[in-house]
Amino acid sequence: MVAELSKDSPVRIRYILEKELGLANARNVGVRACSAGIVAFIDDDAVATPGWVESIARNFEHTKAACISGKVNLFFNRREIGKKDIPCWLGPQLIPFFSGLNLGDTRQEFDYPHNFPVGVNMAFRKEIFARYGLFEPVFGYKGDGVVGGEETEFCYRLKKGGELILYCPDVVVAHKVSSGKLKKRWLRRKVYWQGRSNALIELKYDPPRILVLRNLKHCFRRPCEPAITEELSELDEFLGNAEKSRVTPFLVELRILLMLGYLMSFFKRKL
Repeated sequence: MVAELSKDSPVRIRYILEKELGLANARNVGVRACSAGIVAFIDDDAVATPGWVESIARNFEHTKAACISGKVNLFFNRREIGKKDIPCWLGPQLIPFFSGLNLGDTRQEFDYPHNFPVGVNMAFRKEIFARYGLFEPVFGYKGDGVVGGEETEFCYRLKKGGELILYCPDVVVAHKVSSGKLKKRWLRRKVYWQGRSNALIELKYDPPRILVLRNLKHCFRRPCEPAITEELSELDEFLGNAEKSRVTPFLVELRILLMLGYLMSFFKRKL
C-alpha cells in the first residue's frame, strides 16, 4: 500500500517497520529517523487540513516554542454514523475525552492540567529530544490497551524544564470518531485509565503534597466550555438532539472515574 501511495505522492514517503508494540516506541522510531529540524505527529485516523505543514513551520519560525499543538476537530464517518446513531449523552462538553481540542482562535500557552497538547496533532523541535530524551514506553497505547499518555508525560517533562508549549489555532487536523467509541463502556474505561496514567506522570516530577492540593482545586473547577468556533458549530449541528448542558450526570460520572483512577495510581505508585 505504501509503495502504491509513493508513486503519486508529491512528497517522499518512507515506511519504517517497528516490531515492538506500542505507540511510544513507534514515535521514538520516527524521532530517530527524522533528519529535519522539526518532528510532527498525526494519527492514522486523522486528516491534516491544507497548509498543516506550512503552519507548523511558520509557528516555530516566529516563536521560541519547543512544542506546538493546534485544533483537533472531531468528525464522524457519515456512512458509518448518522444522527440517529448519536447517543443523547454526547455533547460538546465531552469533546476533550475524544482527544478533541479547541481553545479558540488565539495563539496561547497551554495551561496544564486544564489543557495540554494531544498526540493526534503535535510537533517538536528535533533538538528537544537530544536534551530531554524520548517518549516513555511505559505510557502510550499498546494494541487494544487503554493506557496512554506518552505525549503528556513528555510535554510535562518539557514544562518542568521551562520550555514553551504553545497552542496554535492555525495548525488543524480532523480526527475521526469511530462508532465503537460512542459507547459509555468504552469511555468509562478510557477515562479511568487516563486518571491512572496522569497520576504516575505527575508523581515523577512533583511532590505528593503539591499534587493533592492542585487536584483538589481542579476537582472543583467548572468543566471547560469549548470555544465557540465555526468548526464546533458544525459539530454541534450534527449532534442534533445530543445533551447540550455544561454539566450532565454522565459528565459527573466521568470526572469521578478520572479521580478514582488517579487516586488508585497515586497510592499504588504503579499501573
